[in-house]
Amino acid sequence: MKALIVYYSSTGNTEEVSTVLEECLCKRNVECKRLRITSIEESEQSSNLLFKVVRSLTGKETPIKNCKFNPDDYDYIFMGTPVWAAQPTPSFNAFLNQLPEMHGQKICPFVTMGGMGDKSTIAKIRRKVEAKGGCMHASLSLKMDKGVMEEHVNSIEDFIQTQVMENEAALH
Repeated sequence: MKALIVYYSSTGNTEEVSTVLEECLCKRNVECKRLRITSIEESEQSSNLLFKVVRSLTGKETPIKNCKFNPDDYDYIFMGTPVWAAQPTPSFNAFLNQLPEMHGQKICPFVTMGGMGDKSTIAKIRRKVEAKGGCMHASLSLKMDKGVMEEHVNSIEDFIQTQVMENEAALH
């Protein structure tokens, strides 16, 4: 089994989660690749957090560096973003809008947040993924403000075991 973990991280929380996801999958002999979504900051204004949150709220995009991949190379694609104003980040919006056509790949979004908004963020990801031929499989929401804690690691481990590994075992 092969998995891609593609994510955008502003404060480092979502990147930490992607690292733990990768470790959990690798422990279970899943071949993994991580791909970071990187924004191209075009002006001082676009690097201002408040400006970014307003852009997120309105569904705008921030240009990103090349983030291409072939979905056919993976069985699972984990997609991670922070939640800003109950929406994906502008950089993640750009990624979603550039998604290649998929052929039923299982998509597992994961979101990090300080408050709430995970359901609307995941719903937006679902719409974009399904429009491109991906199959929403399962999602993970983590409320965090101080980085990955033991409770987060436990949630990630449980998510991988119950939503990915047991599903794969049932298919074979």
